[in-house]
Amino acid sequence: MKVITTVGISILTQNYQGQFPNSKDALLSDWDNERIQPEIERFRNQDNQSNQLFPKTDQEVCAEIHTLYEIAKEKPAETLQVYLLATDTVTAVIACELIIAWLNFKKEDGDETAKRIQIAAAVNTGELGTIWQQRSIYQSAYPDAFILPIPDLQVKDPQKFQTTGFSNLLTAINAIAGTDKPLLNISGGYKATIPILTIMGQIYDYPLRYTHQDNKEGQIIGLEKLPVAFDYSIFEDNYLAFELLKPEKALYNLPTPEVFKDNLAEQADFGSIDNSGLIIEIETGSENTKRISLSALGKLLFAAYHNNIRSNDIDIGNLVGKVMELKVFQFFANKFPDKTILEKPIGISPQGDAYDADVWVENDQFILSIEVKPEKVKILGNGDTIERKCRQGAFQASLAYANERQRAIKCIVAMYHHRQPNRFQEAAFKELKQINISACSHLVWLWVQPPDNYKHNVNWQITPDRVKQFDFETIQWNDFTWERLTR
Repeated sequence: MKVITTVGISILTQNYQGQFPNSKDALLSDWDNERIQPEIERFRNQDNQSNQLFPKTDQEVCAEIHTLYEIAKEKPAETLQVYLLATDTVTAVIACELIIAWLNFKKEDGDETAKRIQIAAAVNTGELGTIWQQRSIYQSAYPDAFILPIPDLQVKDPQKFQTTGFSNLLTAINAIAGTDKPLLNISGGYKATIPILTIMGQIYDYPLRYTHQDNKEGQIIGLEKLPVAFDYSIFEDNYLAFELLKPEKALYNLPTPEVFKDNLAEQADFGSIDNSGLIIEIETGSENTKRISLSALGKLLFAAYHNNIRSNDIDIGNLVGKVMELKVFQFFANKFPDKTILEKPIGISPQGDAYDADVWVENDQFILSIEVKPEKVKILGNGDTIERKCRQGAFQASLAYANERQRAIKCIVAMYHHRQPNRFQEAAFKELKQINISACSHLVWLWVQPPDNYKHNVNWQITPDRVKQFDFETIQWNDFTWERLTR
C-alpha cells in the first residue's frame, strides 16, 4: 500500500533542540554552505543517532513516524510503501534521513511493525525525475530511498510557495499515485498545506491520516471520501479567462488583471472570483508588473476540472446532453405534435457516418433542424464546431433536404446554460452568420436557460419563458415567441 508522507522537522525539534542554528532556516539551495555541512554531518553521525534518536518510541520520536505506526496497526496484513516528500529546506531532507535511520534501527532490533514500513525506491524518471533534477544539489545519505524535496515549497518567498511550490507538491502526489489511491500521511510538513491536501484527498479519493506532534494518546485522525461533489461551473462560465492561467505557463506569460477581466464572461464577476480564493495577484519582472495567477486552491480545482469533467465528458457531459435533447424535443413536440422527431438521420458523411439532427420538426410549410449544445460548444473553425455543421455536417445536409422539397428551413442551435451566453460567443455567432455558407444564412440561435441545478435534476420542463432568441442585427436577446422563430 502506498503511503505518501509529507515531512517537516518535528524529528529535529523534538530530539535535537538548539543543535542546528545554521541550517534551521536554510533553503536546500544552501546545501553546500560551509557553515551548514558540519551540522549535516552531526545529524548523520550514527553515535549521535544512537544516543539521541534510537531510544525514543514511535510516539516520542516524531509525528510522521507515529502516524505511520498507527496506519500499520490499522492494516496488519499490509506492507506500507512509504514515499517521503520534503519541503525545499535542508532540515526537511535531513528529517527524512533520520526517519529512515530510526526505522532501520527498529527493524534490526526486531520491531515487527517497523518491518512492515518500507521506504519506497527512489524514482528518477518521468515527472518525479523532473522534480528531482531541480534539486540535484542534495546528496542523500540513502540514494536508493524515495526522498523527494519539493522545489519552492518553502516560506521565505510566499509568492513561490503559492505559485510553484504547491503546484510541484500536487504534481508529485499525483505522479506517485498513478492509478492507485494512496493514503496521505499529512502529520508532517507545513501546516499551510493541510487544507489543500484535505481537498485534494476528497477530489481524488485519497484517504488522509493526521496526528498532532503533541498527541501522546496513540490516536490519529482519519478522513475518507465524503459524499460531496465539487461545482466547477465557475470554470465553465469563464473558461477563456481561466485558460490564460494554466499552471504550466511561465509567470511572465500570465495575464495582467485587466486582460483577465476582459476575458471573463462578465467583468463584474471579478470580485466574486477574487474573493473565492481561486486566484492571486503576483508581481513579475524588474518592473514588478502585476499579474493574475491561480492560487494553490485554484490550481487544484482547475486541474480536477480538466481531469474529471473535460476528459470524462462521456460520463457527465454526454449524459446531461442526452437529457437536454429530450427536454428540447418535448418543448417542440408540445407545439408540433406528430411533427417532431428525436435524432432524425438526414445524410451521410464522406466517411460513411450518419448526419443526424438532434431534434427535427417538419410540416408542409417549413423544417426546423435543431442541434442541442452546451454552453462550451465551439462555434468557429474545424472539428466539432457549428461552422463545420454548416459547411458539411448536419445543417448542410438539412438545407439540401429542404431545398429538394422546396421547404423553408431554420438551422437552430439551442444552447443550454443557466447563464446568458457571453460576449465572445455572441461575436463568434455574428461572425459565423456572415460567412458565405448557405446554411449560415438560415441560422437561428436560441438560449435555453435550465434551472441552476439542472445537471442533477430532471424534474423540470422547458417553457417559452426559459428561452431567448438572439437578434443578429441588434446583438440582443429577445423574448422567445413561436411567431418570431418560424417567420
